[in-house]
Parts: sequence; C-alpha cells; structure tokens
Amino acid sequence: MAVTELTQGGNFFSQRGEPEGIGASQGYLHYMGKGLLLDAGTGFKKIKGHPIQHVHVPAKLTGHRVDLIICSHQHLDHAGYLPRTAALYGEATVVMPSQCFRILKVMLPDALKISLEEHDKALMLGYKPPVVPFTEEELKAFFALEGTPRLILIDETCELTDLPNLEGWRFEFHSSGHTVGAVSTRITAPDGWTNYWTADIASHNQEICSGVLVPAGWEKPDFMITEATYGGTPIKEPRSETWKRFRAVVNQTHRRGGQVLCPAFAGNRLSNVVDESTRLGKEFGFVTIADGMAVKGEVGERIIDIELGTEKVARLVKEGRLVLINQINKPAGMAQRQAVLDGDYGPVVIVSSSATMENGWSSFWAKHLLPERKNSVILTGYVFPNSVAEEALKKGGNIVMEHFSKKWNKIIKQAVNCACDVYSFSLSAHDYQQGLIQRIVVARPKILVVHHTSDQAYTAYVEALKVEFGRLGLELPRIMRAGHEVVIEL
Repeated sequence: MAVTELTQGGNFFSQRGEPEGIGASQGYLHYMGKGLLLDAGTGFKKIKGHPIQHVHVPAKLTGHRVDLIICSHQHLDHAGYLPRTAALYGEATVVMPSQCFRILKVMLPDALKISLEEHDKALMLGYKPPVVPFTEEELKAFFALEGTPRLILIDETCELTDLPNLEGWRFEFHSSGHTVGAVSTRITAPDGWTNYWTADIASHNQEICSGVLVPAGWEKPDFMITEATYGGTPIKEPRSETWKRFRAVVNQTHRRGGQVLCPAFAGNRLSNVVDESTRLGKEFGFVTIADGMAVKGEVGERIIDIELGTEKVARLVKEGRLVLINQINKPAGMAQRQAVLDGDYGPVVIVSSSATMENGWSSFWAKHLLPERKNSVILTGYVFPNSVAEEALKKGGNIVMEHFSKKWNKIIKQAVNCACDVYSFSLSAHDYQQGLIQRIVVARPKILVVHHTSDQAYTAYVEALKVEFGRLGLELPRIMRAGHEVVIEL
C-alpha cells in the first residue's frame, strides 16, 4: 500500500528511502494527525563498468503533513538530503545534535562539490546525469537556519516538549554510541504511545565514544525501530584483539622498511584510527599522518577536532605524534605528502579518506604505496562492492584506478600493481548481531520494525532473535521489515 493511499488520520510508519536496504534513510511516522520525518539521507551505488555513481534520495511525501524533522547523526546516508528536505517541508521544525550540525558544515559542501562534478562528468560523457541531492541555494538556506526557532540543536542527552504543532508530545534523546553526537530518540505521544528509534547504534565502546545498549527508562516501548546493518554478522573478536592484530601488521611493515595506509571514512573511522594509532606510535616510535576531509577547515571546526577534541589534536601535533596534511595551502600539503613518501617522517601510518581508495587523498596514497611489497594497506571498515578497496583485498595484481580529466574530457585509467599486503579489520561503529539481539531482549518492545539492512542480514537477525527469545522463555515481539515505501499500519 502506498503512503498516499492512506487517509490523513491513519497511524502508520513508512521507510521513504533505503530502496536497496541501506542508503537514503528517511522514516516517516504519522500518528494522531502529526507527521515526523526520521533522518534525511542520500544513497550511493557504484555499478561495475559504469563510470557514473548512481545516487538515490527519498521520494517527496505528498498528501501528508510534516511537523518535525529529526536528524540522528551526520553520516550522509542519514543527513545528505537534509538541505532539500528542510526546503521541501518549510513549516517543519528541524532537530539535530549540535556536533552533527558542525560536522555537516564540512561534509555537505564537499558532498555538493562531488555531486556537481559527477553531474558534469555524466553530461560530458553522454550519460544520464545522477541526481544532485540539493543546490547551493538550499545548502545556504539550511545553514542560515542556525540561530532561528526553526532549527533546534541539542546535546546528546536531553528532552524536548511542546514543540511547534506538537503540543503534548515528548522527545527524549540519548547517545546512540554510533559516533560523536549521534542520538537515539524516544517519542511519547499525548495518548501515552511510545516509540524507541535507535537510529544507527553501537553497544561496544569505540575510541571516540562509549557504547549504549538501552537508555534507562526506555524499556517496553509500544513500537521500536532498529537498524540491523550487521544483523547477520556475529562479532568475531573483541575490539582490543583487533587492535593487537593492527599493531602486529604495523610493526611487521615498519621492520621491513614499509609504510602503512589506512583508508577510512572521514567521519568517525578516521578519528578512531588516529586515536589508537597515535597511542601505538608513542609506544613503538612511528608517526601518524592524517589526510583528507577530516582535517579540512579551520582549527576547532575540523571533523577531527570535533571528534577527538581540539586540545587533544593540538597536543598530539605538538608532541610530533600526529601530522595533519595541509588542506588549505595546496603546495604546502603536497610538500608534506612528498616528504612522507621520501621517508622524512620515518615510519608512518597514513590515515586518509576515502575508505574506498577511489576518491579523496587515499587514492593518491594508494597509487604510491600499493605497488611496493614492503608496504601494507589496512581497510578499516565496510568494504564497498566493486570498489578499488574490494579489488585490492580480493585479488591484488593489476587494479585499474580511474579519474575524470576535465582537460581531456574523458576517464583516465591507470593500472596500479597491488603488490603489497592488504588486510580488512572490522572497526565498525554499528552493532554486531549479539548487541542487536541483546538490545531487543532488554527493551522488550511490543512491535519491532527492522530497517537499514540487507535481505540476508534481516533473515539471519530474525532467526537469531527467535532462538534467543526461545532460550530465555520470553515472548517474541511482532517483527516486521521496513522495506522501501512499505506502509506499516499502527
């Protein structure tokens, strides 16, 4: 049933995005005549053999009101569509973590730049251009909401009541443990009905934030929405053991005179790796190099400053344990990179976005480090299908790396020999199967809606839930999959 087929007075939930399970997250909750949008993300997909990145966004909601937009955190699959969403629903109040808003001031302009470049590239190559999620005008208008009543910036743990058009509603926010500033939300309607929306969540501790299972007092909701990215993936080892293996690879690589590259997501993952790498560097005598979007911007407003703390970053730099590649002065930045390649900094661990080694400065480092056997690459999270990272991990040998040349108006392909060792260490900011199951055991919702997952992961997660609830002798909640634009009536 389509959302537009429901009456204005119906109570329901629908996932507007995630056409392929993960990406472009946007839930719509309609209850007691009010409409709430939960996140506003974009989705990206690379199709093998196709030079243009596919982009998808949530469809515009018609025939139903939107009173409130809640953004749980800054990752683009949850926030990359915010500027246009705020423009589409001009009467809605926007609520989001303050740290999320600060980080989006770095990430969204960069996302727009990449989107426009992909659009122009498609036109030049004769392909149908991908969707541009928002315009520069929409981006400026979104940032201009700061300081106005329409944008409410919150701390990780707080409560809001009687928002515009939502008298009698209560919204409680608590850290989700996913990344710095990320929140889960508990919604209480005027009739007492409760909804626990986890958003992206982690119960295990990370280097830059602590894990969360279920906030006190959030048990037994009427309705619960959970992500299940790794619903089919049990955790294989404690994080401490993963870092031991990381240390072993780093030490082995440095002993043979090589350098280590860690491609990483600019948000969360880079800061996590930098935090642990600088600690190990002090113990074993190597320097950590941070490059890419996370170190872009003014001091105090860079992603790495927000996630690790400005004072800590400054101290690590002063002590010589961390080098930040200059992103503003391009010649100075290139001089630093060449000094790293020339060995002027001694043994190093380079942490750089993007995680795929296709965009950003990690592609530069990959072209220089992959061909030499003495080096190592450590992938630090999800390995995207058909990416350079996946090619390097699976087969090695000659890998074709591509970039678009505006000068020559064509795709330039470069064969790079992947001769070095490539490892994949799971340092996920998402809960694994055990944490996802334990949360439901503790929360005990009446209805459980699962999203942000693949078909295989969903099936494995539900089966594991049945086994655990049966083992404990507990009544299993009613479980449903929040498929793309599927309507779940309440």
